[in-house]
Amino acid sequence: MSTFSDSSSGSGIGRRRFLTTAAATGGMAALGLLGTSTASAQQAGLPPIDNDVRLGGRAVDAQFRFRGVLASVDFRVGMEFRVVRNPEDPDTSVLLEFTQLNFTAELPGDDGSESTVTIEQRDEDVKPKSVLRLVQRDPLKFKNILVPPPFTVTIEHPDEAPQVLAPKNPMKLIGNPTNFPPSGALYKLQDPVDLVVPDDPDTTIARIRRFPVKLRGV
Repeated sequence: MSTFSDSSSGSGIGRRRFLTTAAATGGMAALGLLGTSTASAQQAGLPPIDNDVRLGGRAVDAQFRFRGVLASVDFRVGMEFRVVRNPEDPDTSVLLEFTQLNFTAELPGDDGSESTVTIEQRDEDVKPKSVLRLVQRDPLKFKNILVPPPFTVTIEHPDEAPQVLAPKNPMKLIGNPTNFPPSGALYKLQDPVDLVVPDDPDTTIARIRRFPVKLRGV
């Protein structure tokens, strides 16, 4: 009788151990499935979701047309993003949500004076359109399309009231960095950006024709 009791006890303990192990294994598998997209994205070299990224740089020899005069100017560039999950392609890309945008330059005038050009992000809630996508794993290579949200362009000239303009078409900067944040990667303007008075969108006052900018993490 004692032999039967010992055997039953051992069998019960073994069965409970088996069930416990199976449940733990299943739980870990479930957690693994839930974390697959995030893990694979991070393994791909993409920045973690909810991470904040700051970039700085200079757009040397940018071309800015104002009042019919095309000038070559150097912009000081600052950008900040929040990394957001891309629901359309979570494994090999992320979205970059702009949280700050600031470009400044000195614009030479015909009379020898200078105007200050400041580009700043407007306080509007818009869906992020900037994408960082992995295109090659070894060696790492990305395609980065930066689409700033709505912004204002303020031109301040001595003895004149500031002129505030808005983009008529989106600004798109495209680069192919080999790491992110980039370390001096060149980004170029896809198409010229026309700048208009908000109340008169059919009249172009200024234009950004060229904007080659080298960006790096700060």
